[in-house]
Amino acid sequence: MNKKIEQDSGKDPVQDPKEDLSENLIFSVSELANVAEGQTDRYDTDTPVSFDKEGDEDPVKAKSNLKGTIRIMRINREFNIQIHDMEIDVELECDKCLEPHIQKIEIPHAEIEFLIKPSQDIESNEDIFFVNTKNWTVDLNEFIRQEIILHFPLISVCSTHI
Repeated sequence: MNKKIEQDSGKDPVQDPKEDLSENLIFSVSELANVAEGQTDRYDTDTPVSFDKEGDEDPVKAKSNLKGTIRIMRINREFNIQIHDMEIDVELECDKCLEPHIQKIEIPHAEIEFLIKPSQDIESNEDIFFVNTKNWTVDLNEFIRQEIILHFPLISVCSTHI
């Protein structure tokens, strides 16, 4: 469950326990959108997640809750999202024996901007994240999924013994 721990502004993350686990990483920014630049919401998260997409063979198979801190800061025409001290256990295949094993993935720090409106300065919208302005939310699922994959070990082994 995500828990807001600073009361600068903003609301709790948008979530309903009956909804898909991917909803656990969608946060409301509606109140932050109406405050001065530099205002920040901070959330401690310890929530179950699923990055599975229908018909997709996703390499991220979560085996524990996602734990860490998420900071959302209002800046000029966007929101700066920072994640700190994230950790999750995922199931990987051992490169030696080809058996599945559990690997702890740690992300000390990562950040990205979610734009409110597309900019004309941007040539391509690939790898750019946007605020959902219909309900003023940011969906961190893809950003965090990509960060987890970037922090996979180069060689995944179930044991360090020969």
